[in-house]
Amino acid sequence: MEVFWRKGYQATSVADLVEATGLKRGSLYGAFGDKHAIYLAALDAYMASALGLFVGLRDAHDDPVDAVRAFVRLQGEDCQSGKGAERSCMISTACGELLSTDAIARERVQGYLQSVQTAIASALAVAQERGTFDAHRDPAAVALFIQTSMQGLNLLAQSRPPPGAIDGVVAEILRTLDSAP
Repeated sequence: MEVFWRKGYQATSVADLVEATGLKRGSLYGAFGDKHAIYLAALDAYMASALGLFVGLRDAHDDPVDAVRAFVRLQGEDCQSGKGAERSCMISTACGELLSTDAIARERVQGYLQSVQTAIASALAVAQERGTFDAHRDPAAVALFIQTSMQGLNLLAQSRPPPGAIDGVVAEILRTLDSAP
C-alpha cells in the first residue's frame, strides 16, 4: 500500500512491490494474480483504514460533531506536516490516474466516497437529534461539502502552499459545522 500511495499505480513497478513486500515475483503473483489485483487490494486496505479512522473517532466522541471536527483536523495535520506533499491521498491519486479508464477501481472508490459521506451525514443527523448541529442544515449536503473540501485539501498540500494556507482551509471547513442557523 505504501508504495502505491507514494508513487501511484503507473509509476509503481513490480520490482518496487517485490522490494517492499520481501516476496519473490512468483509469490507475489501467486498471492494476487497481477499488479492490478495487488493495487486493488492496497486500495481496499487504504479505504478500510481511512473509514475506520472516522468510525473510531465517532465512537470516541460523545458529540458526533466533535468527531467530524477531529476527522477534519487530523486531515489538516497530515497535510500540514508535509505528508500531503510527500504522498498524495491515495484516493486523489486513483481519481487522477485511473478512474477514467479503470471501471473496477472507479466503482470501489465511488463506494468508499459514498461510505465516508454516509458516515459523516449519519453523524450529523445524530447531532441534529441531540441538538448539537443545526436542524435546518442538510446533513448529506454538509457531508459532501466536507468530503469534497478534504479531497481538495489533499491536492493543495501537494503544491506545498504558503504557511497558514492549510490552516485557513481547515478553519473554513470547521465553520460549516457551527450550529448557528
